[in-house]
Order: sequence, then C-alpha cells, then structure tokens
Amino acid sequence: MSHRMLLAAALIVAVIPLMAPASGPKHKARAQLHSMSVARGTATYQDQMRNGKRDQRFNVHVKRQQPLKLVTVRVNGRPAGVMLTNPIGSGQLRLRTAGVGPADPLPPNFPRLRTGDIVTAGNMVGIVFQTDGGSFQTTGEATADDGMHASVIYEEQNAGVGSPIERHFEVTVTGGPPEQAIPIFVHDAFIDTVFTDPAGNGTFEMSTPGLNDGDDALIPDDFPSLVGGDVVDVGNAAVTLVQSSPPGGGAGDDDSSDDDSSADGDSGDDGSGDDDSDDGSGGDGGSGGDGGSGDDD
Repeated sequence: MSHRMLLAAALIVAVIPLMAPASGPKHKARAQLHSMSVARGTATYQDQMRNGKRDQRFNVHVKRQQPLKLVTVRVNGRPAGVMLTNPIGSGQLRLRTAGVGPADPLPPNFPRLRTGDIVTAGNMVGIVFQTDGGSFQTTGEATADDGMHASVIYEEQNAGVGSPIERHFEVTVTGGPPEQAIPIFVHDAFIDTVFTDPAGNGTFEMSTPGLNDGDDALIPDDFPSLVGGDVVDVGNAAVTLVQSSPPGGGAGDDDSSDDDSSADGDSGDDGSGDDDSDDGSGGDGGSGGDGGSGDDD
C-alpha cells in the first residue's frame, strides 16, 4: 500500500469519531400508577444529552380504563398530553423532545423527572422513582370535634432497578371513644377500621410484603398512591396529607443507568413491555397509533 493510501486511511479513521453524535449517559425514572378501580398503568421517563441538547422521552401506558375515553396525563399537576383508550380500555401516550417518529412533542419546559415527582393519568396516580431507588412519604394529622386525634402516614419505597415498589399506610388514633371501630375513608371509599382500646387509642396498618412486619394487613392492589392534598377521613377527623419533601426532591441524577437494562420492573407490571422510554414497545394499543414502532435515534 502506497504512502498516500496509508495517509488517506489514517485521516478517515481520525474523522469517524468526530462524525459520531456526542451522547451522554441516560437518566431514567419510572412510576407505577394506581387507582381505586381496576385501572393500572406505568409511566417511564428518559433523557440524554445529544450534541449539547437534552433529548427527553416520556411514555405512559394504561390498561383497564374505560373504553374509548380521553385520558389526560399530568406531571406535578401540569398537563402533559392526552391519550384515547381503545375498545378494551388500553392506551398510551408517547412524547419526545421536538416529536420524533411516532412520539408527539413534549410540552414546553417539561421537567426532568426525579424521585418524588407525581404523574397522574385520569384517576390513576403514581410516584416517580429514579432507577437508583428512593423513598416518598406524605403525612397528616387532625383533631375531630369530639377531641379524637388522628394521624396518617403513607409511604412508598423502591430499592432500585428490578425491585418492587413497597407501600405502607398507617392510621393512629388517640383520645377516641373506647373500644370502638373507627372507619377509615380514602377518596370517600371505605378502607377499613381502627379498633380502639379501653383508653381510646388504636392503630391500623397495611403494607406490601416487603414492609410488612407480620401484623399489618396486606395493602390491596386497588389502594391509590396518596400525595399531598389528599384527604383521609378517620371517623369525624378529616386528615389532609402533606408531602414530606417537594416533588423532585429525591436522589441526584441517576446517570449510571445508561446500560439499557430491561429490569426497570415494578410490582405491578402492566404488561406493556416497556422497560424505559427508549423502547419500541407496542404498549397497549392506545391512541398513539404507533403500532409498536421504535423511536428514531
């Protein structure tokens, strides 16, 4: 091979890395959506720096919703988009920076989702967790007109990729009527009762298996994720919950999750097959009409 050809080959090898797009590590987060009905869902978020700009992707999949219904998706109370469920009540919303392929454009100033952010889809609510896990808690207390004091704690925990979301709900009553059953309502739906002792005190707890010490009731699948502003009625005491940390107040950027792992599982897999927002999942056949086509890179 001539000296000129060797020089040309060396130039090509040197230029190829410069032509490749500059991409940073991926930041991923996920929420499991609960409701007080059979409706379920998941929301996944991913962003990555590409050539100096942040490329964001946000997918929401729902199932067992009402058929042919418009479902509004919100992030921290702000509208993000709308999906239309199909005849069996499944749907999906796919959003991406500037809109690419089957994805619609993200709304302006869409946040970088972190642990503690709130995603809602119609009547479903989910707490966002980054792939390195974290915890979320809401608490509240109130005193009824008869002097009974009630306190409520709701929390979710996640240990990271591949771990289920563990949940715990606790109601404590002091100074209540002795040896009575005090009803608990969430969103006007009866949950259970607190039984007071002769001193008028009592506690009710329910948890998922990972947080259950053996004395708790098992938290049902249709128990909603509780967030700041929700009201829990304990007898005549209306307890308004306050979020212990502001949305997005969780762990720092999870930039170690650039492995495209498919293990972003949760305890309530919706069957959509989406492991992150970079997937090509066909989802539940929602209004996006993407037919399972992947996002363009």
